[in-house]
Amino acid sequence: MYANNTPHTSIGPASPGARIDYRNITVSQAVDLFLRSVEVNRPKSVKDHRTVLKGAQHRVIGKAAAGPALAESRLAKLPIRRTTAADFRDWFLDRHPHSLAAATRKRGMSSMRSFLNFVVVSGWGDGSLLTACESFSRIQPCHEWLRPEQVKALSALVREPEFDPYEQFDYETYLATGVRAMERCELRLDDLDPFDRVLTIRRGKGRNDGKWRQIPVDDLFMDRWEDHARRYNIAPGGYMFFRRLPKQVAGQPRGTFVYEEDRRLPASPQSSRRMLRRLTDLARERLADEELRPAFYITPKVLRRTYACVQVIKSELNEDGQGGALGMRSLQEAMGHESLETTSLYLADVAAYLRRHRRFVGTLRAVDDILERVREQDASSGGGAAAGGRP
Repeated sequence: MYANNTPHTSIGPASPGARIDYRNITVSQAVDLFLRSVEVNRPKSVKDHRTVLKGAQHRVIGKAAAGPALAESRLAKLPIRRTTAADFRDWFLDRHPHSLAAATRKRGMSSMRSFLNFVVVSGWGDGSLLTACESFSRIQPCHEWLRPEQVKALSALVREPEFDPYEQFDYETYLATGVRAMERCELRLDDLDPFDRVLTIRRGKGRNDGKWRQIPVDDLFMDRWEDHARRYNIAPGGYMFFRRLPKQVAGQPRGTFVYEEDRRLPASPQSSRRMLRRLTDLARERLADEELRPAFYITPKVLRRTYACVQVIKSELNEDGQGGALGMRSLQEAMGHESLETTSLYLADVAAYLRRHRRFVGTLRAVDDILERVREQDASSGGGAAAGGRP
């Protein structure tokens, strides 16, 4: 809410010397005032809001919004009093079609909702504008995750010489923990507790300094963690993923490079994305089976969704009662989600995968299995139950 920061009393004109007719303030002028208000009250969120409402300051590589930012759209020069909820709804759907990732649409909706709330509280538009946010259908789950068969095939490709041990551990960390790209950059040697078998995320996604949470890990990942720290001589408190900048080797063929390392600084998310783009290209080149080749580019987000889906699949197929996988509530905590609804967005197609691979047992077969289990239990207890007596 911005009730205590109305622009005509505390923010001032959008640019020095400019005079704004607040009775006929345009959408573009309101966007400028909104962003200035956010810079004062919530500076960490201003970047996302600016991208959606004002336009990206730098060229966007990869998946980008389809339509123009609000201040660059046909609504920009219109007085707000002449706009309707339908106008903002049309702009949002033009910029954020359903083909975009769910997280991208969610960020766009959050920016539009915050902006319209600012407009209404400032008295430039009536409350009907907020209905633009209420009319959208629920964000659809994203289907870009790797099936277990694909993970197995791809893991066989993450080997030298295409990928060095640093990159191999980078890939394995995403799959083993489901961390976000920025969280991976902040991981330090002391964040893994080998006694409690948990990896602590100290600055996860969230307001202020981020949320703290713990992720359970297995013996295999703990061994790989120790191997990585030993191989790169990482000191206590040091970054597990330190900065490595690739440098082309002079006089060598294009693509021949060495890394310049700086152990004092964390790696950037771009280093992971570059490595995963190479893996995607390699998979499309070497995997002959079309069902194993990913139809989308592998990203840290794809590996995070894969972590969630595989945990649920393992939990659902756990017919031996040995456990070893996270249920929905534990998975929600491990991923740092505020609600199970957010976690469920990561689990697209899991039910369909389970239907294809779970063995259905009919009644007659189930009877035979039950009687076989009863006979095994009777034999182990000395046959007292089979004789009809009490042990």
